[in-house]
Amino acid sequence: MTSEPENSLDGHAVTLMGGADVLGPIETALDLHLALQAGLPASAWVQLRSHLSFAGPRFVELLGSAPREGSRLSRLRSNRVWTFARLLARATDVLGGPAAAVDWLARPAMALERRRPVDLLTTCVGRRMVEDHLTRMDLGVHT
Repeated sequence: MTSEPENSLDGHAVTLMGGADVLGPIETALDLHLALQAGLPASAWVQLRSHLSFAGPRFVELLGSAPREGSRLSRLRSNRVWTFARLLARATDVLGGPAAAVDWLARPAMALERRRPVDLLTTCVGRRMVEDHLTRMDLGVHT
C-alpha cells in the first residue's frame, strides 16, 4: 500500500512536508485528520519552509516562526501549515511548478482586487477567494 493519500493534491501537500519519512503513513483522510489532531512534527514545518527559501518574509509570517526542533505543532498551527501546503500544491499544479506558484502567491492579482494571494490566506474567507481564483485559472477563466 502507498503512503500517499487518496487525493493526489493531498499527496502533493504531504510530499511538500517531507512525506511518510516526516509525517508517517498518510493513506486516507482519517490518517491526515489524526496527524493534524496530534500536531504535525516540527520537521514538517521545516520541510515546507525549505520550498519557500527564495520567498519573502510574508510566508514566514503566515507559517509562524521556526518551531523547536523535535517538538510538535499545535492543532491550530498544524491546520494552518497543512492548509498552506495544500494551497501551494494546488498553485504548483495549476501554474506548472513551485517557483511559479510562489511567485504567483506573492504578486498582486487583478482578480483579487490587486491583492497578493498570500495576504488573503490569513482568513478562511480570503483563502476561499484564492482557491476559487486558482480553480478559475485552471479552467481557463480569466477574470
